[in-house]
Amino acid sequence: MTCAECEAGEIDFHQAEVATVEPMLVTRVACVALGRKGIVPATLQSCSSWMGVVHALYRERARLGILYKDFYEDMSELSRSTVRMIGETSERSVYHCFMLAPRHAALAEGLRQAMLGMADEADGADILARLHMERLVAVAPADLEVIRSLRG
Repeated sequence: MTCAECEAGEIDFHQAEVATVEPMLVTRVACVALGRKGIVPATLQSCSSWMGVVHALYRERARLGILYKDFYEDMSELSRSTVRMIGETSERSVYHCFMLAPRHAALAEGLRQAMLGMADEADGADILARLHMERLVAVAPADLEVIRSLRG
């Protein structure tokens, strides 16, 4: 991302200060994707929220930013008009997960089955549609290794 009037490309992220929500996995995914292209930001300017990144770009406190695609797509047209998308990743390496505290392990299989079957029930399908999801899928423990490696 950059401000709506700014001329910038992906290469401009190299050795630049980049606004983002630093602790979020989306930021790490973007940095890994940029790193594969030899593009490494000098610093990450941490914002408290995705809208904080938009404000930093709009108010010219930052020239470049990393933004969560779902957040960008859900922004109003007015808010989207204040920034310009430079590019996007298609890594598909992180995803939303539902986790259960170990003390509730006895409930895990029942919850798992209920959540996996949501798409097959009218109320469940409606909830998923409002979340812009078709269905929930099971995650194998090995699938979580990518997320663990990104967290460092």
